[in-house]
Amino acid sequence: MRQGLEHYRHRLREPNQNGCWTLLERLHLIFQREAPEMAYTLQDFIRETNELVIEDVLKRDPDAILKRLDPEQRLKGLDPEQRLKGLDPAIIEAWLAKQRRDH
Repeated sequence: MRQGLEHYRHRLREPNQNGCWTLLERLHLIFQREAPEMAYTLQDFIRETNELVIEDVLKRDPDAILKRLDPEQRLKGLDPEQRLKGLDPAIIEAWLAKQRRDH
């Protein structure tokens, strides 16, 4: 394995639609980076690849992730002041007035 890693030369540089060469190149770089004796599990590979995919999506289109979340998920963890930030005060006042009438 070590000799293959040391002497491997990537020859085909044409990207294909299903990303096989990208995957193989990524695996090759991982094994070059790590010592072959070190354990690099499939779970490690999947976790690291998922993190890279998320980073890539965030760079290209951050709103793509937000579109997949429910409004409740988007607001989770925000304090009330952060939730109200950016809202027109007239909208907040109208909502408060409606709450006072209804309750």
